[in-house]
Amino acid sequence: MMFGFVAKHREIWPVALICETLGVSRSGFFAWLTREPSNRPRRDEDLTQRIRRSFVDSDRTYGARRVWHDVLAAGISCGLHAVERLMLLSRSGNVWDNAAMESFFSSLKTERTAGKVYRSRAAAKADVIDYIEQFYNPRRRHSTLGYVGPMDFEKQTRLA
Repeated sequence: MMFGFVAKHREIWPVALICETLGVSRSGFFAWLTREPSNRPRRDEDLTQRIRRSFVDSDRTYGARRVWHDVLAAGISCGLHAVERLMLLSRSGNVWDNAAMESFFSSLKTERTAGKVYRSRAAAKADVIDYIEQFYNPRRRHSTLGYVGPMDFEKQTRLA
């Protein structure tokens, strides 16, 4: 899991910095890159394909329990918790993982647009862009960053 994070972000930050921050060895990371996937990730990949098919076939409405029953009906033996784990795993390309966007839109509505009436679509668009570029991305305190703003978090990371 940690090596996956390193691989995903090595174009942004140096591998040495990420490994040191996460407390893993660089040699372990590079060995992981060339290692064959174990049985579980291969099985998870196959199961994820079946889960994705069920989810899309249901017009993106099925939760884990209904998807699990689809998987069982397709003759694939697995537990409900495996389906839940794979449906909630945050990774790009997972069509059912929109929790981050839901959180963003909730913040946008409560912190910026609630109670406002815009004269035009262009005015609404300009206000949303201003919120994102001038407040949310650079300064808003994010709970996932320890309640510091993104720019301050990046400064702290560089100093570490």
